[in-house]
Amino acid sequence: MNEQTMLKLSLGASLIGLFGLFIVSQNTSLPDFDGNQISQMDGRTVMLTGELLKSTESEKMAKLTVREQKYGHEVPVLVFKDGKTNLSLNIGSIVVIVGDIRKSQGKYSIIAEKVKILDGQV
Repeated sequence: MNEQTMLKLSLGASLIGLFGLFIVSQNTSLPDFDGNQISQMDGRTVMLTGELLKSTESEKMAKLTVREQKYGHEVPVLVFKDGKTNLSLNIGSIVVIVGDIRKSQGKYSIIAEKVKILDGQV
């Protein structure tokens, strides 16, 4: 095969691959989180949007209580800090949390991987 044909084939394959990745990313989402069913979701990654009701911080972690926006259940969230992280959390703020559901000391909670604070308060 000549160089020109190889170039066209590789560009075509790259475009098809990128289009495939775009389709997959548009059809992939995190499961709808219902705090009432937290025990059936152990080990799954979820996204929670809600109002911050309580926040207790220590040097290495923060314990949050978030009221789900959709169902109204109060959900415990643990955020482990890397030492550089400074959480500026205000009670009443709307937060979006992505994390894994885990059971610890007989209780389920979300171990946060990402915490985003949305503008505005309730």
